[in-house]
Amino acid sequence: PGVYTSYVVSESRYSLPNAGIAGVAAEGDGDDDIVHSVTSLAYAEETFGADADITKLIKILFESGVYEVKAVPLSDGTAASYTAAFALLAADESVRIIVSGSNLPAVASALKTAILSADVRAAHKIGVFECSAETASGYVSAAEAINCERMVLVSPAALDYEGNAAAVGSLRVRLSRG
Repeated sequence: PGVYTSYVVSESRYSLPNAGIAGVAAEGDGDDDIVHSVTSLAYAEETFGADADITKLIKILFESGVYEVKAVPLSDGTAASYTAAFALLAADESVRIIVSGSNLPAVASALKTAILSADVRAAHKIGVFECSAETASGYVSAAEAINCERMVLVSPAALDYEGNAAAVGSLRVRLSRG
């Protein structure tokens, strides 16, 4: 009685998808048009500066199980710089999650545009950004402004395992292994 079967797993691998991040690097160290493939925190600290917001966010992504981060360090935090960076990350087929290092509404809108404009090969992307509203109605307004199933609004922002936070106004996201 019963059904018997046998199988051998030759390779099994699980990891979160690659994440892309755009954020401000240490002053004067931004390469707005270069996508860096970051696979270690040491590389991020050396390249972007240990205290840079982008490095702190990369650390949180690594702690959350992301094995490779595609990073675009920005020389400034303007919406135009973020828009260009999001376009670079959206064009990368391996990036499935794009994290914004800004909480400005114009940057959130640019992230939404990049996510929704990704071509068919790179269409299944999720955008993550922080909202720093003062009131509940402010959070509702921010959510209504984005109103997209492929955008994740994070608030209040999470901290890394040691309780450290990136600078005020920077997204501190904790991805779940769900």
